[in-house]
Amino acid sequence: MSDASVRAALRSDERLVVIEAPAGCGKTHQGAEYASEIARAVDGRLLILTHTHAACSVFAERTRDVGARVEVRTIDAKSLGRITPASVFRRIQRHGPVEPRMAIRASQ
Repeated sequence: MSDASVRAALRSDERLVVIEAPAGCGKTHQGAEYASEIARAVDGRLLILTHTHAACSVFAERTRDVGARVEVRTIDAKSLGRITPASVFRRIQRHGPVEPRMAIRASQ
């Protein structure tokens, strides 16, 4: 998978995009660029969850141009922090269900 194909997949009209590719294909770079674009285009905040602190640092660095509109956390930090079943239920009641837009995973 090339950098260009990752970019095209993220900007497709699909409701859910899953990108699985080896290191160096542009997953993080294109994901961060896409996140910055979305954060500038919508009113609200964008949450990026990663599995590792290293990926968290990379996304945070690459999306800092949009400031507080993007929050980057590891999945463990977020699950141990503010997310509870009650908070998710309240969020859905107020704003409707939230569907993931993309999933990026490195393959072996």
